[in-house]
Amino acid sequence: MSEGLVYMRPLRLAGVSVASAGTDDVLHAWSRLNEWIIRKSLGREVEIGYGLVGVGGSGPAYTACIELPDCVSSVEADELARASLEGGAYIRIRFQGPVSDVGQKLEDMRGQLNLAEHTRLDAGRPLVSVFLDVRMVKTGCDVRSNLLVPVCGNEVSKSPRKAA
Repeated sequence: MSEGLVYMRPLRLAGVSVASAGTDDVLHAWSRLNEWIIRKSLGREVEIGYGLVGVGGSGPAYTACIELPDCVSSVEADELARASLEGGAYIRIRFQGPVSDVGQKLEDMRGQLNLAEHTRLDAGRPLVSVFLDVRMVKTGCDVRSNLLVPVCGNEVSKSPRKAA
């Protein structure tokens, strides 16, 4: 399992939101999004998907998203919920396995941040699953993804007295 710190650029996304981040709801959101992709004949243009898990109390609990290809009209895009992913630093692990394990892996990663000395969870940004083949998500098993937990530096590590 590969892990490390990565920086994501800001992304404007569109997708399907559901109220729960439970496995059944996540699979339902991806199924609806994949149906939309097939209906619009975008199978060749869309490969990567983004699963956003809200960490704050506001907004949907989970959104299955894609970057909209340029060929999608604004009318077609309006059929999906709009979402955005703020850029910034994320702790990343590579994951391959069932969709049902993704949520627990993200929670484990978030829990491990409490033990980290120089980083903390950035609660203003969602936990992210970057699925490398959105068509595989609908099967629920053996998905390849990058799991991302948003982080920022601890105030202690930013102190001039603690600088190297």
